[in-house]
Amino acid sequence: MNTTAPHPSILLQPEWVKIIRQDTFAAEDAGMLQPRQLDLVYEQQWFKLLVPKVYGGLEMPLPELIRLEEALSWADGSLGWVITFAPAQVGLVGSLILRRHIKYLLTLKFA
Repeated sequence: MNTTAPHPSILLQPEWVKIIRQDTFAAEDAGMLQPRQLDLVYEQQWFKLLVPKVYGGLEMPLPELIRLEEALSWADGSLGWVITFAPAQVGLVGSLILRRHIKYLLTLKFA
């Protein structure tokens, strides 16, 4: 019985890996993802992995999300880091905005 998991690279198209890796050093030097890398991220909606489908996101199940993050980290660790934490920040910001609205609504007086 083979219990070896497939390599994470099977989740990424070779062209994606090429785009990600071509600008790795430039991204590191600049301290930010490069335009071609960002274009790929937006095309694949990787910043929307956790966003519900009703809001235009991918609503990816957690096991699939972790596998994709592992694959992206294999292609470039920094990109994997960004993709792992960016959706969490979106959730945090959304949560803070919701709390703010709730606090505001609680201050309203209804006749």
